[in-house]
Amino acid sequence: MQMTEDEKLVFAYIQVRQGKAKAIPVATLEALTEIPGARIRAIVRRLIIVHKYRIGTSLAKPPGFYMIRTQAEANETIAGLLSRIRALRERMTILAELTLQEANKQIMMELGV
Repeated sequence: MQMTEDEKLVFAYIQVRQGKAKAIPVATLEALTEIPGARIRAIVRRLIIVHKYRIGTSLAKPPGFYMIRTQAEANETIAGLLSRIRALRERMTILAELTLQEANKQIMMELGV
């Protein structure tokens, strides 16, 4: 599959950032490309999922995206993704419980209990 012009542009800036120590912040990518941060994140997801590029994410200094060079960098990126998955699962569970509680309250009100 061919890369879009935006994908090519964002990848050109990330591609030269080899290793976590050279991560490029989203704000810098926004300034360089004039693409909003949310769109940049979507492009990076696509670069990883569709185009199979080994792009890492760093939350530490410097925060941002970089080309993964080592297994340790890959493991760190995977650990960050797993942490986000756990946090999302917790939010989903709580929202589902709250939704169920609200539904039960509504039923009780309708029954006059």
